[in-house]
Amino acid sequence: MQERYVVIGGVAAGMSAASRIRKSDPGSSVVVLEQGEHISYSACSMPYYIADPEMSVEELKVLSLEDARQKRGIDIRIRHRAIRIDAGKRVVQAVDLESGNETSIPYDRLVIATGARPVPLGVPGEDLPHVYSLRTLDDGMAIKQALAVGKVKSAVILGGGYIGLEMCEALRQRGVAVTLVSRRPVPMADMDDHITKVIVQALHDNNVRYVSERPVLQISEKAVQLEG
Repeated sequence: MQERYVVIGGVAAGMSAASRIRKSDPGSSVVVLEQGEHISYSACSMPYYIADPEMSVEELKVLSLEDARQKRGIDIRIRHRAIRIDAGKRVVQAVDLESGNETSIPYDRLVIATGARPVPLGVPGEDLPHVYSLRTLDDGMAIKQALAVGKVKSAVILGGGYIGLEMCEALRQRGVAVTLVSRRPVPMADMDDHITKVIVQALHDNNVRYVSERPVLQISEKAVQLEG
């Protein structure tokens, strides 16, 4: 009997899973639900895409929608969000974000590959139009478009992890003055001391201002207000 698979999430993990299923179980039925407009792109490369004005967004895409559907036989439904899972009945309820119509999709096996989401700060101003997160391809395109206009002279990056540091590098390459703010004493605080010292020195050498152990109180049109 034909196995029915549903994969929630159509970026790197989700599409890798869907492609592997089709290869190992050619007779299977595979439905991928992706709430965005893009599939199978390299999220880890987005800071490099932002840093390079000449780099096309197409260079981040590993597999096109057409190839996934026609060559790999995967039923990909973009702009579809999974809103409910009934594990007892083995059904995923999804909504078409364009039409608002809901549909029930039965499955024998379910793969959840939704990734992470940015942690909200819970402070006034975080929803202002000039405040960006970087998780999806649309996020990366929005940041690059803002830089292309040429009005971004300075930026504050909140968070001293991998993405924050990669964005420091990307924005400095674009000639933007950067301040990196972290609630922790050093960036990449889970690393060994000798590594964090190298990172702090690299920030200094590249004219990145580092502000540590200062929680954000609010964001305004022109500034980020920190505790103290």
